[in-house]
Amino acid sequence: MDLRKTPLALFLLTFLAGLLYANSLHVDFQFDDNTSIVTNRAVHTLDPAAWWAFWPGRILTYATFAMNWALGGAKVEGYHLLNLLIHLMAAVGLYFLVLQLGAGKARSGDRRWLALVAASIFLAHPLATQAVTYIVQRATSMAYGLYLWTVVFHLARLRRLEQGQDDRILLVASIVCAAAAALSKEVVVSLPVALLLAAAVATPDHRPQWKRAVPVALTVWGVALFAVVAGGSRFGVAGGALTAETTRVTRGTYFLTEIHAVARYLRLAILPLGQTVDFDLPWRGWPPGPSTWLLALMHLALWSFAVLAWKRGRRLWAFCVAWFYLLLAPTSSLFPIRDPFFEHRAYGALAAVAVAAALLLDRLHRRWPQVATVLWIAIVVGLGMGTVQRNRVWATPVSLWEDAVRKAPAKSRPHMAYGVALGQQGRLQEATVELTRAVQITPDFARAWNNLGQVLLRQGKVDEGLQALQRAVQLDPERVSAWYNLAVAQDHRGELDAAERAYRKALELDGHYAPALNGLAGLRLRRGDLRGAEQLARRAAAEGMPQPALLDAIRRAARGEPRAP
Repeated sequence: MDLRKTPLALFLLTFLAGLLYANSLHVDFQFDDNTSIVTNRAVHTLDPAAWWAFWPGRILTYATFAMNWALGGAKVEGYHLLNLLIHLMAAVGLYFLVLQLGAGKARSGDRRWLALVAASIFLAHPLATQAVTYIVQRATSMAYGLYLWTVVFHLARLRRLEQGQDDRILLVASIVCAAAAALSKEVVVSLPVALLLAAAVATPDHRPQWKRAVPVALTVWGVALFAVVAGGSRFGVAGGALTAETTRVTRGTYFLTEIHAVARYLRLAILPLGQTVDFDLPWRGWPPGPSTWLLALMHLALWSFAVLAWKRGRRLWAFCVAWFYLLLAPTSSLFPIRDPFFEHRAYGALAAVAVAAALLLDRLHRRWPQVATVLWIAIVVGLGMGTVQRNRVWATPVSLWEDAVRKAPAKSRPHMAYGVALGQQGRLQEATVELTRAVQITPDFARAWNNLGQVLLRQGKVDEGLQALQRAVQLDPERVSAWYNLAVAQDHRGELDAAERAYRKALELDGHYAPALNGLAGLRLRRGDLRGAEQLARRAAAEGMPQPALLDAIRRAARGEPRAP
């Protein structure tokens, strides 16, 4: 790992990253960014206890969000810049991993060319955009970037051991990276297997030194197990937090569905067309249909290729296949997750496809180096154009979800999210159309009913809004915002007793919910309970949502003055 021989490669990767993601720096907060960052009090403080309480298994990720918030608040540029640096860190890690895996196989110049090709393809690939441009998915890029560096440091130490030297610094570096990866996102539990796989490829003339991987393996599994158990209750999965995020989908159904999901990840890695933030991938049950059997045979053929390549000494090819499936295994096997498919889950596996593409170009490079170089540049340019275009789609919630609705018109969530985005822009009639479509597709979609009711209220359609909100709380009695919106609707209709009950229900579910505190304060004011109104308004102000006009009205009422017009 001699950095002195790679400054040009590092410069090119850095330049490429900046060029391709320059238009992502002003992308809005999207979807879960709002609940994870903008309205999440846990990251509005530098108290580690708050980060741990929110999500133990991703405390390091949320520590970085807290750092961003402390430096720039809700300004998106800082978040995107750090996400880009993390993506660059992962690409550089892949560069050094390929150098380590190819050591002794070819001349150093050829190895550096191969490594640069793989890293540049990975860096430029549009399939990585969801893990980079979607701010909250920093958890994914951080975890897999540190995953790569753990393997790099581990292989570097094995090299030193072969030379009769034990570099403790490299051991510590691999353990630190492994622990940091485990505290970024839980998906890194496959890392110990990756260490053995990489060691078998990098040191083919020696038995894999599995004992050398024990400290890192114990670190990963120990930290991940502790963090996941500590935070398992946040998913509400009793007794299954370690192996299932949801109990609504059986392991058999999930496995059969993931046969299709993994095939789609592979297709997008090879031909990144038709990307969207929310794919419509239907669940597959038993018995498997013809398409499931066909794709299962395709996966089996790839594994057969890997075994054959390994036996013939082409271990890098076998490594690509094994790495691809290994890094998808935590999310795409037998451990059910609420959603069967998201692009960011393929971020780590994408590295395997990048290495495979580099190996193909390397074969061409040995005979026609100029042709191979031109083809490599053309591939990076083509992928880069796709990345720039995807970042344009990610620019605003409206553009992102308009694209998603167009590509998954029969799925309710894109319609719901698009309706919310339109409502935020004041396009209320269009929002109503989209939200109505969402509840037509999925009649028990409580979140869509809640948002539909809110949009109807903003249009003055109180009766219709009230009906939608009553449906929302009926479907999901634990949804705080639905109870608040229902209270607002009842308040508008003059049903003060019902409104107070709804406000109280919202505060019963979340005593810190400032909108309900302010709403109940206003209701108390109208009923003449000035002391209660002031207490509630001050609690809302302490939660970060002061309403000066409300406090002023309370003070005027206390002095017997008329309300300000």
